[in-house]
Amino acid sequence: MEELKMKKVLYLTAAVLAFTGCAKEPAATSANAIPEGKTVSIVASLDNLKTTYNKTDGFAWTAGETVSVGTNDSEYVAFTCSDAENGVFSHTFTGTVPQLLLAVSPAQSGSFTSASAYQVTLPGEYTYAEGVTNALMVGTPIDETSYRFAFRHAAALFKVTYKNIPAGTSAFVLTTDKPVCGSVSLGGTSAGEIEIRNDNASLTGKSVTIRFAATTVEQDMTFYIPVPTGAYGSVRMNLVSASDATLAASSAKTLSGTMTLGRGEVHSLPTVTLASGFTPYTVGATDNSTAWWGAFSDAYPVADGRTLHLELENYGAKITDQAYHNWVAVVANAAFGAAGYAEYFALRSDNYGWTPSSKIEDLGLNLDSWENFIQKMDGAYVTLTLGNQGGNLSFKSSSKAADGSVTYTQSYTHPTAVSGDVCLFLTTDLSHYNIKKVWYSGDSDEPKTLVGYRSGYDYYVANEALSLDVIGTPKRIVAAYSDGSTQELTASDFSFTAGQTLAASAGDQVFTATYKGETVNVTIPVKKGKEAFGSTTLTTVNWYDSWQPTGHDVPAGTSLTTQYFVYSLCGENFHGPYAHVNDASWNGLTVFRWDNWGWNDDGSTAWDNIDANKESNWNWDTMKAYQNHCLTDITWTNVGGTTATVRYDVTYWNGETHYQLYKNINISGGICANAAADCCYVVVIE
Repeated sequence: MEELKMKKVLYLTAAVLAFTGCAKEPAATSANAIPEGKTVSIVASLDNLKTTYNKTDGFAWTAGETVSVGTNDSEYVAFTCSDAENGVFSHTFTGTVPQLLLAVSPAQSGSFTSASAYQVTLPGEYTYAEGVTNALMVGTPIDETSYRFAFRHAAALFKVTYKNIPAGTSAFVLTTDKPVCGSVSLGGTSAGEIEIRNDNASLTGKSVTIRFAATTVEQDMTFYIPVPTGAYGSVRMNLVSASDATLAASSAKTLSGTMTLGRGEVHSLPTVTLASGFTPYTVGATDNSTAWWGAFSDAYPVADGRTLHLELENYGAKITDQAYHNWVAVVANAAFGAAGYAEYFALRSDNYGWTPSSKIEDLGLNLDSWENFIQKMDGAYVTLTLGNQGGNLSFKSSSKAADGSVTYTQSYTHPTAVSGDVCLFLTTDLSHYNIKKVWYSGDSDEPKTLVGYRSGYDYYVANEALSLDVIGTPKRIVAAYSDGSTQELTASDFSFTAGQTLAASAGDQVFTATYKGETVNVTIPVKKGKEAFGSTTLTTVNWYDSWQPTGHDVPAGTSLTTQYFVYSLCGENFHGPYAHVNDASWNGLTVFRWDNWGWNDDGSTAWDNIDANKESNWNWDTMKAYQNHCLTDITWTNVGGTTATVRYDVTYWNGETHYQLYKNINISGGICANAAADCCYVVVIE
C-alpha cells in the first residue's frame, strides 16, 4: 500500500491534532444560527490518517475547488476554496441557516437530511486533471463555533501510470470484480466512523472511466481512481480511443489476486508502458526511380536485451538479372550522417551483404529461381528482425510474396560483439518501401515466434449451438507468440469459412479463416453461461415472446445485478436486452431499453417522467455498430419500496464503456426483475 497523497491538506492546528473521532453534531441553538447575507469561512484540515502532510511536498487544496457542506435545512451548500495554503473555504448565505453539520469533498449533489442521514456519490466517470485524485473525504465540525472541520478519508484509491499514451486516446477505464460506483446513503456524526465499503448494497457499477484528450504524440499520465474500501479479486484496466479500436486491447492489463484497501490507502497498480507510437510512411519514390543510397528510413535503436521488428511492403524495379533492387538494411552505431557514424554491416534481400572489411555472400536464402524472386519480391510483405543480446547481433528476414505463394527467409549472425546501442535503417536501390509497423520485444536476441491466432475476447454459450454466420466473427483478433505476448491485428483482414458452428460447450474452439492469402486457424475462447434467451438467428418477431428464463425478487432496500453477453443484429439502437420491472406478484409495471427509452406495461405510453429521470452517455453515431459481443450489467435497485432504478453498464468488445440509467420509477413494495430480447440472443453470465 502507498500512503494517500496528491489531494488535500494541511492546516494542522492543535485542535486538529487533538481530534480523535469524538466530534459531535452541534446543538441546534439560535446562537449557532448563521444570519442572512453573512459570508462564512470554514477551515478544512485533514488528519494524518496515513501520512504527515506538508506544503513542501505540494499536497494542498486547490484554489477554486469546492466542498459541499450540509446544513440542517436538508441541503448541501457549495463552499469555494479562497485560500488554498490554509484550507479556507467560503460561502455567502442568502437566507438564515441554523448550523453547519457535515462537509464532503469532492462536492456533492445528493440529498442531505441530517448529520447522520445523507448521501454521497462515487461517480462512474470523472474528467482527468493532473495530480487530482478526487479522493472522497468527509469532514465533521471540531467545535460548535469556530467553523473548523476535520476531514478524514471515507474510501480508498487505485493508482496506475500509463507511459507513451498515443494521441487521440480519449479515456482510461478501470473495471473490478466488486461494485465501485453509485450513490450511497451513510450516517455518522464523526469523520472517523464514516466509511464506504464495496459490500454496500447501493453501489451499482463495476467500471470507472476517466475522460481526457491526449493531444501530444506520446505522453505519460497517472490516474487516481476513488473506490470503496474492502477486498478486490481482480482489476482490469485499459485505454480507449474513438478512432483506434485496437488500443483497448494493446493497453489492457488484468490483475488477479486479493487486493485489500483500507480508508485513505492507495493501491498502486503496475505501470503500463505502451510501444512507442508509429505512423506508416514511405521511403523512396513510388516509381522505384530512387537510386542506390538515395533515400533513408528512420534509424531505429536496438538496446541491449531488445529485438527490433520492422515490417514493410517492398517494391523494386524488377529488372532482369538484377535481383538486388529491393530492400537494403544497414546496421550501424548511429543514424547515417550522425557524428561518429560507423557501420557494422549491410544486408540485401538477395543473399548478399558486407561489413567494412569483407563480403557476406551467403545468408541462407531459400531461393527457387532468380526470375521468380525478382517478380515476387515486388509487393512482398517483409519482416526484418535485429536482436541485440550483450552486443551479439543477430538478423533475420522473412519476405512473403504478395500472392502468398512463397516466403523467402535469410539470417545472419555478426561474428564479433559490439559495444553500446546499435540501430538499423533502410536505404534504396531503385526500390521503395512502405514502412507499416515498428515494434520491439525484450530480453532475447531471438524474435518471438507465432503460435496462433485468437479472438481478443471471450464468447459465451448456454445450451444451444450458435452459427458464426449469424452471431458474427470476432471483432478483435490477436496474434499469440511463443513468449506469451500478443499483437493486435486487423480483424477485418480475416475471412472466416462459412457454415462453422460454435458448440454449446466451454473451452477453446478452433475455426478456419483466410488471412493474407493463407488458410489459418483462429481460436475462440468460449465460456459457459447459466441460461440464455432470445433468438439464435437474432430475429425476434415480438420482444415480449422471448424472456429470461429465471427472474429474481428484489426486496425493498436491495439491489440485483445480472451480467449478460449479447449477440445483436445491430440493426437498431434497441436491438439488445430489455429490462423489466414487475410488481411483487410478477405483474408487469414498466419496460426499459438500453437506448434511453421505456414504457408502461400496456406498451402504448411512454414511461411517466422519463425525460426528467433518465441519463446516459451513449455515442448515438456508433452505438449500433458496437452492440454485438458486448458485456452488459443490468442493475435493479429497490429504493425503500417506493421507487426503483434500472441501470445498464455496457462494455463494448473494444473496451469502451457506456451506461444508461432510469430513476424514480414508482413502485409499491417489492419488485421482480427479469429481461427480454429484441433481435438478439443473450447469454446470462451471472
